Amino acid sequence: MKNELVKIELDQYGLQENKAKDIKNLYLPMIEMLSEMEDEFNHVISQEITKELIPVMRDLRLRISKIRTSADKARKEGKDEYLRACNAIQGAYNTFLFVAKSKEEKLGNREKHFENLEKERIEKLTLKREAELRQYCDEFETMPENLGTFQSDVWENYIAGKKRNYEERKEAERKAEEQRIEEQRIDMLTEKRINKLMPYWDFLPENYPELGRLNKSEWTAFYAEMQTAKQKHEKEQEQIRIENEKLKKEAEEKERLAEIERQKIEKERQLEREKAAKIQAELQAKAKKEAEEKERIQKELQAKKDAELKAENEAKAKEKAALLAPDKQKIIDFINQIKAIKRPDLKSEESRAIMVNIENLITKLADYGIQKANTL
Repeated sequence: MKNELVKIELDQYGLQENKAKDIKNLYLPMIEMLSEMEDEFNHVISQEITKELIPVMRDLRLRISKIRTSADKARKEGKDEYLRACNAIQGAYNTFLFVAKSKEEKLGNREKHFENLEKERIEKLTLKREAELRQYCDEFETMPENLGTFQSDVWENYIAGKKRNYEERKEAERKAEEQRIEEQRIDMLTEKRINKLMPYWDFLPENYPELGRLNKSEWTAFYAEMQTAKQKHEKEQEQIRIENEKLKKEAEEKERLAEIERQKIEKERQLEREKAAKIQAELQAKAKKEAEEKERIQKELQAKKDAELKAENEAKAKEKAALLAPDKQKIIDFINQIKAIKRPDLKSEESRAIMVNIENLITKLADYGIQKANTL
C-alpha cells in the first residue's frame, strides 16, 4: 500500500517564511505521531480481516482519532491567536487613524468645513458598520471600502445577508462539533463495550451492530443474548463431553472384544496360510513338472521343425542345383524321378497286367531317354 504521509505545503499562500514555519510547527507534533503509526497502519491494512484483527484496527483508529482531535484543537487555538492579532492590528490602526484624521480635520476645517462634515459622517458610519460587519466575517476577510456610502436599505440587506451566512456557518460548525463529540463518545463507548464483550467474542454474529450506537436497552438485550449464547455453547460442550466419555468407554469395550475376535481370526488365518502354503508348494512342484514336460515337448517339436526345415532347404538346394545343371543331367534326373515313382497296390490280375505293361513302357522310355541324353 502506498504510504499516506502528511506533507504541509504553504507556498501558495504567500506567507513570510517565519509565519509559514510557525504554522507548520503548530501541527508538527501530530504529524510526527501519525508518521510513527505508518508502519503499524500499513501492516494492519495489509492483513486479511478476521474477528481477532477487529479490536486491533479499532484501537489504531481511536488513537489516530485522538491525534486528529489534537490537531483540530491546535487549529482552533492557532486561529484564535491570529484573530486576536488581527483585531489588535486593526484596533491600533483605528487609533492611529483617529489621531491622524483629527489633526487633518483641525487643519482643514475652514477649508473644507462642509465637505469634512460629510466625510466625518461617512467615516464614523463606516467604522460603525465595519465594527458591526466584522462580527459576521472571517478574521482575514477584507472589509468593503465604501461601507459608509451604502444607502440604508442597501446596507440593511447587505448586513442581513452577512449575518445570515455567518449564523448558518456557525450553526454548521456547531453541528460538526456536536457530531465530532458524539462520534468520540460513540468510539469510547464502543471500546468499552468491546472490552466487556471479549469473553463472548466467539459468539458474536458475523454482521454484528455498531456497538457504540446501540441505546441502553438494545445494548442490554444484545449483551444478554451473547451471554445466553455462551451459556448454551458451554452446556452443549458439556453434553458433548459426557457423550464422548460414554462413547469412549463403549469404544474401548468394543476394541477389547474386537481384539479377542481378532486374535481368534488371526489363529484361523494362520492355519489357513499354512494349509495354503502347503497347497501352493504342491502346485508349484506340479507346475514345475508340467513346465519341464512342456519344455521337452517344445524341444522335440523344435528339433522336428529344424529337421523339416533342413530337409526343405536341402530340397530347395537340390532343385536349385538341378536348375543350374546341364541339360543332359536334367534329362537323367527327370528319368530317375519317373523311375522312382511308387507303384500302386493293385488287387485284380487284369489291373496288375496293365501295370506290368506300363512299367515295361516306362523302362523302355527311360532307356531311350538315357541313350539320347548320352549323345548330348
